Amino acid sequence: MGQRQILLPSLLILLLGFFSTQGAFTGRVIQTTSPDKTYDLTGDGLVDAQDLRELIDLASYGMYQQQADFNHDGIIDQLDVDILAASLP
Repeated sequence: MGQRQILLPSLLILLLGFFSTQGAFTGRVIQTTSPDKTYDLTGDGLVDAQDLRELIDLASYGMYQQQADFNHDGIIDQLDVDILAASLP
């Protein structure tokens, strides 16, 4: 539970920073090179805050996309958000 308590505040800080810039996110991005682009939910070839936002939207509305179910438990939830957030530099 301790790791989850650390990740949630970190995620909130990341989101607050992202939304406070009104879409001009200046954080680092990683270019995916693998053909499956596991964490690239938006299909733009990047794994960045846009993918995190897409995943949070899916989790918030209880929607399911197999591509976004990173821990393969059949639901999109905070665990999937934590996995994606941990992959961001």
